[in-house]
Amino acid sequence: MLMKMKIDYKNKKLLTQEEKALKDVEYMVKVSNLKFQADVLATQKELEEAKAKYEDLKTEYPLNCEAIIRAKDSVKSWQSGYDSLIELGKELGFDIPE
Repeated sequence: MLMKMKIDYKNKKLLTQEEKALKDVEYMVKVSNLKFQADVLATQKELEEAKAKYEDLKTEYPLNCEAIIRAKDSVKSWQSGYDSLIELGKELGFDIPE
């Protein structure tokens, strides 16, 4: 049976198991970083929508204080989640989208 080899064609050498493993890890980190960025963007979107709803409710007539308070709580919750997500990203060394 023919053993599969991995070759670094540019440098004209065989890749060691360690080099192959490192490439695999680099790929997994890149995928995780992209997933993190997608999560940040989705959370930003939800936060902005929650803020818009809160501001909108404050201008409605008749005023619905209960709905305004729920919307404000939603903004606080999304903001807290966003802040925690950014903190985690910094701890893990991920790229933080603006």
